[in-house]
Amino acid sequence: MENVGPLIIESDGTRRFGTTKRLTEDWQMDFSRQPFRYLRIDSSIRFQIGDTTIGIKSPFEFIRDRNSYHCDLDNPISIAPVVKIWPDTLDFATIDPLATLTLKFASGVSITVHSDPFGEAWEFREPGDHLVICSLNPGTISVWE
Repeated sequence: MENVGPLIIESDGTRRFGTTKRLTEDWQMDFSRQPFRYLRIDSSIRFQIGDTTIGIKSPFEFIRDRNSYHCDLDNPISIAPVVKIWPDTLDFATIDPLATLTLKFASGVSITVHSDPFGEAWEFREPGDHLVICSLNPGTISVWE
């Protein structure tokens, strides 16, 4: 039987099958010893933390000094507060059982990205072929190792 899990087809035609996971508890990743290398904004927002790239592709909540901002890449002015993160330090990232990603920075700033039934809301890319993507199905993530 053919694998029916998540699939990436590389430019050379190589097929990489991943697995779909449903988290039953928070999954936390510690970034406190990793340098914040850059922040890139285009059709997504990308944070390069050490060797890990964290991408955000859906609307998200940005909280600084108890003020909450709704940020949407389709409205560029709404993401202006995010630029002020640089050169903050990301302490940790958490993915909860609903596949909501929360980034917590040393300054107290946080970013929360909920899963999105219309697109892959966020992703993590690490060296090699390790990739974690928020699935279109609420509460699930797709993982390639």
